[in-house]
Amino acid sequence: VIRIFFVLIMDFHSAWVWSASPTSNTASTTCACSRRTTGVSSANSPAPTDSGTPFQGPPSMPPIQHFLIVAAGGAIGACARFAAQLLPFSDRGSCTVTTLINLGGCLLIGIIWAILDACGAPKWLSLFAITGVLGGFTTFSTFSLETMKLLSAGRVAEAAGYVIFSVAGGIICCAAGLWITNKLLQ
Repeated sequence: VIRIFFVLIMDFHSAWVWSASPTSNTASTTCACSRRTTGVSSANSPAPTDSGTPFQGPPSMPPIQHFLIVAAGGAIGACARFAAQLLPFSDRGSCTVTTLINLGGCLLIGIIWAILDACGAPKWLSLFAITGVLGGFTTFSTFSLETMKLLSAGRVAEAAGYVIFSVAGGIICCAAGLWITNKLLQ
């Protein structure tokens, strides 16, 4: 099973590796992480989007490897969240663990996104780390359920504070992760 998984991953990775043949229409780009230079053809390349990747038209159904890589990352993230809920300081009746998980996930997505973007990482790595691992780790549904439980118990002020703190804190953590990582990569 493990061998089949790695074969699929390697097939998946090779589908995302793109090498431009050196021609007179080749521009040079540099990866901020490794400072390596690669050739990128500008002759018949589509216009890049804001993220620097070429626009590839409307999305189509992804290959099975996309689902497998997201599933592998999701399994890791969900297990990590479950383990965090088992920590001795986690109180089943409070929102503390969910808040820490979600804020930590927001910080990590900022850090990981900055690194992947700076390195021009392949799409499969983003699918694994961001969609899979962090998607499985963070938990908007539990946050929503805990908010509804607080409201149902008549604890409206606490529910409002939980929502404001979680949403604002998540945005601040993501921004901090992006900013700090970008500064470190310069």
